[in-house]
Amino acid sequence: MNQPLLMSLLEKAADLHVAPEVAMGIQAEIETAMREAISGMHGEDKVKRTTLHEFANELLVDVFRNRRDLLPSLFPVFAKLCEKPQLGLLFAKVDWSLLDTE
Repeated sequence: MNQPLLMSLLEKAADLHVAPEVAMGIQAEIETAMREAISGMHGEDKVKRTTLHEFANELLVDVFRNRRDLLPSLFPVFAKLCEKPQLGLLFAKVDWSLLDTE
């Protein structure tokens, strides 16, 4: 998942006026993106990413249940895990320009 799309989804899901069904769909999209980002990895890199994926997935579920408004602040975590990294890297680089600088 590209990072501009991820940020857009996090911001939309953080809006407490968004229907729960829509938020749950966004949660599922992010979970799928994290899974897809580790597909094709092998060995130690896959083990490391899989462990972090489990942590991030649990965090995602907890935030959706308890404080959806905090989702955009977690963008760097999910940006690193939802996008396939460049060759030779374990995680994607964060596009920090997508964070609100106010």
